[in-house]
Amino acid sequence: MNDADRTSIHEAMEQQSISISKAGIVASLSAKCSVVAAANPVGGRYNPSLTFTDNVDLTDPILSRFDALCVIRDEIDIFQDERLADFVVCTHMQNHPREPNDNVRPRNQETEALYEPIDQDLLRKYILYARTSVFPKISDVDADKLANFYKEIRSAASDSHGLPMTVRHIESMIRMAEASAKMELRDYVTSKDIDHAIATMLSSFIMTQKHAVAERLRRRFEAKYISSVTDHNELLHFMLRKMFKQQMDLILLTTGIGRDAADVDDADMPEITIDKGAFIHEAQQADLRNVREYMESALFAEVFTLDEDGKTIRRKAVAA
Repeated sequence: MNDADRTSIHEAMEQQSISISKAGIVASLSAKCSVVAAANPVGGRYNPSLTFTDNVDLTDPILSRFDALCVIRDEIDIFQDERLADFVVCTHMQNHPREPNDNVRPRNQETEALYEPIDQDLLRKYILYARTSVFPKISDVDADKLANFYKEIRSAASDSHGLPMTVRHIESMIRMAEASAKMELRDYVTSKDIDHAIATMLSSFIMTQKHAVAERLRRRFEAKYISSVTDHNELLHFMLRKMFKQQMDLILLTTGIGRDAADVDDADMPEITIDKGAFIHEAQQADLRNVREYMESALFAEVFTLDEDGKTIRRKAVAA
């Protein structure tokens, strides 16, 4: 980004206006809009050993003006990769120009939503009404909660030598808390809205750190701020998938399977299992206690299965 573009976007994001002085015309144009930006990492691939600032080659003043930063990385995930490939193939079959197949469905679908999707026209009207007619207020208790979190995370930010936390991030959390209240058409901000805003800001902050620093911050803050606003079944599901992925990575490193071949036969890959006791121990370390409820849920049954002895967790085989 050149200096002229950087100056223009600074003013637009900070003052919600753009100044023009050209050909004898001096004016200030309103720029009250949201800014959603994307940037490719330097070198074409994100390096987790570097900070977010070093990866995207943008300065702290412009990054601090965004409410949230999200790092999207192309990581190897046997579950996600299988779902994505299956979805692409099924979509291609459904949209064939001559012989579309409307009966084909992805084999690995996520658990069905509890509610029917909202019609797009209704959703558009809902958002417009929330923006123009709902103006939530924050109480003194909520303000104290934000102040305490800012004090704690700012200290951690200075120790990590990563992206700094500034007063702008307090304003960002206020906007996110108000947005959470607007989603439910409430004219007041609840403690739940503040928790969601803090969890979003913390997740954004952790993503922008170096890998080693991010893991340390996650162990320190995740149970306190993020786990409290996330469905425990989803957290346990993510944790179990991560354990399977780590086990697969270990097998690939120790056996050399797939090192020289682009395509690996499933017959060459040893079956991956996770000990139930080890999973429960990991869940307890993260202060997640409802393991039994999760293992009896449809979310667990969709991907995993428990052996007859009740001690070993296996990944379900996908039917051909």
